[in-house]
Amino acid sequence: MNSYSLTDALIVDSAFVLDSSLLGVLDQAFLVAQQRLSIFANDPEFSEKMILTFGKEADLSTLQSEWQSGKFDFKTSLQVRSASELNGVLGAFSAQTNTIYLSYDFLSQSSAEKIAQVLLEEYGHSLDSQINVSDTPGDEGELFSALVRGQTLNANQLATIQSEDDRMQVSIDGVNASVEAAAGSVLFIDSFANNNAGWTLGPEWQIGSAQASTGGQYGADPANDNTPTSDNGIAGVVIGGNAS
Repeated sequence: MNSYSLTDALIVDSAFVLDSSLLGVLDQAFLVAQQRLSIFANDPEFSEKMILTFGKEADLSTLQSEWQSGKFDFKTSLQVRSASELNGVLGAFSAQTNTIYLSYDFLSQSSAEKIAQVLLEEYGHSLDSQINVSDTPGDEGELFSALVRGQTLNANQLATIQSEDDRMQVSIDGVNASVEAAAGSVLFIDSFANNNAGWTLGPEWQIGSAQASTGGQYGADPANDNTPTSDNGIAGVVIGGNAS
C-alpha cells in the first residue's frame, strides 16, 4: 500500500500509485466536502436534518461546533481500491474495518465536486456507525450527502432513499467485508491488454501496446500506458501513427 498525506494531515492509503494530478483533485475534493460540512453546521435546521438522517436525537452539539470551527475528524481509515474489488461501486464504508473505500477508476475520471459527493455519502455511513448501534434503515449516507450539499428533496425522493438497501459484500485483499455502498457504478473497465471483450473496432481503431508517434497535428501519442495495469495496453486510432 502507498500512503499519502492530504489536507489537515488526512492520510489516504492506496493500492495504486497516485500521481500529483490525481492527488490534487482528491485534496480539492476533501476541501469541498469540508466547506459543505461547515456551511451545513450553520444551517438553522441542522439538528432536524441530522435527526431525519440518523433516526434519533443524539447529542450532536460537539460535532456541530467542530464543523463550525473548521475541525474535521473523519475517525475512519481511507483507502483507494480498484473498482473490481468494490464490485464496481464508486465508494463504500465498512463498519467492520472502519474504513472508507474509494474506487480508483472513479477517482481517475471524476471532478472534485463529484468525489466530494461520494466522500460525504461514505462519511454519512461512518457517522451512522458512530451514532447508532445498528444501521439506520435506507441509505442514510445518500441522504446525509444530499442534505449537506443543500439539496431539497421531495416526498417521493425522500421515501426512495429511506427504502433503499445499500448493503453489499466486497472482497478486500481476499477478505470478505460487509459495506454500505455509494449509489452509482463504474460503467465498464477494460485494461485493453487484448480484445477478449470483443470490441467492434472502426476502420482505424486499434487495441494494442502503447507506442510513441511523431508528426501528429495535435501532439504525439504516449510511449507508455499510464493506467495501473502492467500490460501497456491501450485503445486508440492508429496507435503509434497518425489518423488519416
